[in-house]
Amino acid sequence: WGRAPSSPLTNLLGMAGGIGFVCCLIAGLCFGSNFVPIKKYEVADGVLFQWVMCCGIWVVGLITVGFENDRNVHPTAMLGGMLWCIGNVMCVQVIKMIGMSMGLMIWGIVNSVVSWASGKFGLFHIEKEAIRHETLNYVGLSLTVLSLALFSNVGTSVKKVAKVNPDSFGSDYKLMQDAEQERETAEDENDLIANMNPRVKHTVGFVAAGVCGLLFGFSFTPTQYERNHGGTHRMFDYIFSHFCGIFATSTAILLIYCVWKRNKPIVNPEIILPGFCSGVIWAIAQVSWFIAIQNLQMVVANPIVTSLPSIVAGFWGIVVFKEIEGTRNIALFVGGLLVAIVGVILVALSNN
Repeated sequence: WGRAPSSPLTNLLGMAGGIGFVCCLIAGLCFGSNFVPIKKYEVADGVLFQWVMCCGIWVVGLITVGFENDRNVHPTAMLGGMLWCIGNVMCVQVIKMIGMSMGLMIWGIVNSVVSWASGKFGLFHIEKEAIRHETLNYVGLSLTVLSLALFSNVGTSVKKVAKVNPDSFGSDYKLMQDAEQERETAEDENDLIANMNPRVKHTVGFVAAGVCGLLFGFSFTPTQYERNHGGTHRMFDYIFSHFCGIFATSTAILLIYCVWKRNKPIVNPEIILPGFCSGVIWAIAQVSWFIAIQNLQMVVANPIVTSLPSIVAGFWGIVVFKEIEGTRNIALFVGGLLVAIVGVILVALSNN
C-alpha cells in the first residue's frame, strides 16, 4: 500500500487498473449504499441507530490495527472522527426530510467543495496544494456548485416506513410505569417531520444536508494537520484513531440522550442488525478511501470518491425506492449528475 512514484502516467495507470482506482470504486459504491440496510426500518430519533452503526465502524477499525505501522493514538484523527459523528447523527433526519438519494448527493458535493478549499487555501494551517491549471480547477469547482443548485430543485417523495411496533420494545420495557406515555412521545416525534409543510421540510433538509457536508469535509483536516506537522505520512496509520473518535463521540451522544430521556430511550430493536451492517459498509468505504489516497494523488482520489456516491444513491432513489419520480425531477437529477461528473473530472485533471 505504499505510494508509487508520482507522475501523470503512473496516476492514469493507477486509475485505469491499479489498487487505488479499485479502492475508489469500492468507496463510492459503499458510501452510496451504506444507508440502504436501514431504509425500510423506523429509526425513531436516530440516536440508537447512530451508536449501533458506530459499533460496526469500530469493529472494522480493530481489524485495521494489524495493518498499521504506527499504532500510536492520534488525538487529531480522533477529533476528525468526532466531527464526522456529529454530522452522522443529523443524517437520519435529513434522509427523512429529503430522502436518501438527495441527502447523499448534497452532503457529498459540499464535502467535495470543502475538501477542495482546505487544500487550495491551506485552511487551519494545513499545507496548501499547488494547482497547475487554476482556471481548469475553478471551472470544475463552479460546475460542482451548479450541480448542487440543480439537485436542490429535484422534488423527492419519501416513503413512510412502518411505525415502531410497541410489542418489539420487549416485556421489560412494557412493564415500565410510563411505557404508554413513552410510546406516544415516540409517535409524536416520528410525526414531526412528516407533518412539516413540504416546502419547509425540503428547505430544512437541504440546509441540514449542507451542514453534514461541512462536518464531513472538515473531518480530514485534523489528520492532515498532523501529517503536515511532524506526524506519520502514511494515511492508513490514522484509521483506528479516527474510528475511535467516532465511537467515543457516538457513545457520549447516546449517554447524554439517555439522561435527557430519564433513562427511557426510544428503542426499536429491529434496527440493531441493519444498523451494524450500515456501519460496516461505511467503514469499508472509509478504509478504501484511505488506501486510495495512499496510492493516488488526493486531487485524483477525492473527486472520484465524493462523486460516485451520488450516482449510486441516484440509482437507489430512482430504481429501488422511487424517491425521485416525474419527468421534470428525473431530468433535473440527470442534468445535475452530468454537470457534477464534468466538474469533478475537471478538478481532477487540473493538477496533471
